[in-house]
Amino acid sequence: EPDELLARLAPVTLPGIEFLGAVRLGDGDRALGRVVTSAEFAARLPEGADLAGALARFEGEAPLSARRESDKGLARMIDVRRSLFAVTAFDDDALRARLDWPTGSLVRFGVKVSHEGSARPSEIARVLFNEETAARTDLARLAIWASQAGLPGEPEDAAVDPLRVAVLRRRPAVVAPAPAGGEPTAAVAP
Repeated sequence: EPDELLARLAPVTLPGIEFLGAVRLGDGDRALGRVVTSAEFAARLPEGADLAGALARFEGEAPLSARRESDKGLARMIDVRRSLFAVTAFDDDALRARLDWPTGSLVRFGVKVSHEGSARPSEIARVLFNEETAARTDLARLAIWASQAGLPGEPEDAAVDPLRVAVLRRRPAVVAPAPAGGEPTAAVAP
């Protein structure tokens, strides 16, 4: 059961990570990796970080690329702009208290998530600021979002909490009898 799972996870979870909810998936439910489409992060910047410059880089047209190295020593360039869709400065006293971030400018950014991968928060910090600033930046994931795209009556760009499984459930196909001399038709149940 979800509450039992949360109770079992709490004592074995790394400090700073807190599971806030869980749901049981049904046999016909899509895997989490099939419905998660974006994540939202917060960054606490060190003193002297060029926030205005970072926001300008995001709004600009120049490529935002980061070098990603594997454990095997192989490297490749990651197109951060491809998955980064929002960068905004913000302030939130409740978030500061929860994360124990009393000082420093805060930035929120949104990242597209797909089976093809996405930019890592540390890579985003490196391309928006620089190596030194990124190394001293604190990062926290604020949310993971799923897409309602394709669901009846929902906007294509709507985001939903992936724990709202009922909204994301596959709708069973309904097969209508074939008209005289025709083929049966299938439709998704509302």
